[in-house]
Amino acid sequence: MKKMVCGFLVSMAFISCEKDKDEAIIPTYVKVEETKVVVTSDQGTTHHQISELWVYADSVLIGAYPVPSEFPVIVDREFRLDLFPGIRENGLSSSPRLYPFFRPFSADLSPLPGESHVIEPMYSYLPGTVFAYQDDFESGHQLKDDLDGDPETAIVIVSEDSPIESQSGRAVLTPAHPVLEVATTTKFELPVNGSPVFLEMEYKSEVPVLVGLRGHRGSSSAIQYKLSLFPRESAQKVYVNFSPDLQASQLDSYQIIFQALYNEQTGGEMQYLMLDNLKLLHF
Repeated sequence: MKKMVCGFLVSMAFISCEKDKDEAIIPTYVKVEETKVVVTSDQGTTHHQISELWVYADSVLIGAYPVPSEFPVIVDREFRLDLFPGIRENGLSSSPRLYPFFRPFSADLSPLPGESHVIEPMYSYLPGTVFAYQDDFESGHQLKDDLDGDPETAIVIVSEDSPIESQSGRAVLTPAHPVLEVATTTKFELPVNGSPVFLEMEYKSEVPVLVGLRGHRGSSSAIQYKLSLFPRESAQKVYVNFSPDLQASQLDSYQIIFQALYNEQTGGEMQYLMLDNLKLLHF
């Protein structure tokens, strides 16, 4: 019998009442090698980081499994399979959760005792998803509110030196220009009632990157950094959950803000940060 990778099995959920108690049902297997995201022309990149799937068969949870994986379903009749996409909240491996903005993938399958259905789940954004802000750095960008006061550390659009996708935003830090702190030029009115608010982003960096919000009420503002992202040589997709921060602060509007500092211990003449495919989503 093939090994179940992770999750738990509700072994009796699909056994027919007409089956003899001593008669075993040979599992049907479902194999998922990869998942895809499809978008409309105004929804940005298809890059994603769906790391696991919450699997339901005829509305019964049978487990949570990584991508790729192969898992058993004990069933003796046709069944409906629903695969809900999971991500690692705030880039933390210890924080798996369902991603609220994707429509679950569904398929009607027949039993194949001892054999496998091979499927490729396709995910799309749910109707009603609001794209409050997007930056793909193809024709311009909004990260121009220069909070550090140093024009030499501005985000500029580049297409060379291995951009994340086609073109990316890049900042260069040096000993003479060691601080980057920039925010979006737009102030966004975002839900503060606990409704999901996520920032999708991709980055590559030689220094840690802080991601947060700059909140406003009247003429006052306050900065709160949500998390620090580790340096990475290859592009990494991160889903930043701002919902609890917005609910706690209850301010009128917000900017997305990034900070990076030159690392003297690492040294070198220049240290780079690249950003791409920013999407601020809510309902």
